[in-house]
Amino acid sequence: PVISISPQTATMCAGTSVALNARGATSYSWLPSNSVDNAFSPVVMASPMASTNYTVIGSAATCTSSAIR
Repeated sequence: PVISISPQTATMCAGTSVALNARGATSYSWLPSNSVDNAFSPVVMASPMASTNYTVIGSAATCTSSAIR
């Protein structure tokens, strides 16, 4: 699958949250998982304490792909 994450860029201040939305697969896993509300959902609320790149791994049938934001 081809995985995409929106918004394309997300900047936030410490103590705030932003919604990240993954598309292109049927199941998802977000990393790091400790600063998102549901690491297995296509839409997560991310609340990092410092600058963070998020990786989402998406699967569809027997194929796996990932995207970084």
